[in-house]
Amino acid sequence: MRIGRRSLGKSPSGGGIEKTGASSRPDRARTRGSEIDPAGRRVDTERWTGLGRPPNSTVVAEALIFDTGSRGFVAIPAKIQNDIKQFQRLQQELGAVQQQRLQMDLKLRELTHTLEELQSVPEESPIYRPIGGLLVRAQNKKEVQSLLSDEKETLEIRLKGVERQENHLKERYSTMQKEITDALQSAGLGGASDAPTA
Repeated sequence: MRIGRRSLGKSPSGGGIEKTGASSRPDRARTRGSEIDPAGRRVDTERWTGLGRPPNSTVVAEALIFDTGSRGFVAIPAKIQNDIKQFQRLQQELGAVQQQRLQMDLKLRELTHTLEELQSVPEESPIYRPIGGLLVRAQNKKEVQSLLSDEKETLEIRLKGVERQENHLKERYSTMQKEITDALQSAGLGGASDAPTA
């Protein structure tokens, strides 16, 4: 199955379908791109933009899916298009939360390693701690250990919160993926071979 877009809107003649080929109007431009839909298929997108269009002239994009059977291109219902957009936003949010969790996990490992190394440092050795862009000599080893332990404890609490958020988003992701795939199949736009991939 292949998904594409066609642009509908007011043409220079007053209505109808805009051509997806090169525009004969110099004030119109077309951009193309591709994305991955919830079922793991590549989605080709095509958007027309117009310069100097009258304010009441609107262009509406209609998503199409190519049926590998004999039907050719079939329009995706508006509700499913909206669900796909929400799913893509959820994908981005999940990616950002996963990135945040990875960064926090790395910082936690660094703090743990630093505290372990600090155990082997003699009491009388000078220890420096960062304050902004400067390294300032600490009064003693216990002061630095206390600061690092507090920072580690705070980070562990924040990390648990981010992990809960990530798990919640993963559940929503799986649910939406299944709902969209089922909706496409019930609309006759997806087959058994189009099962979603996580």
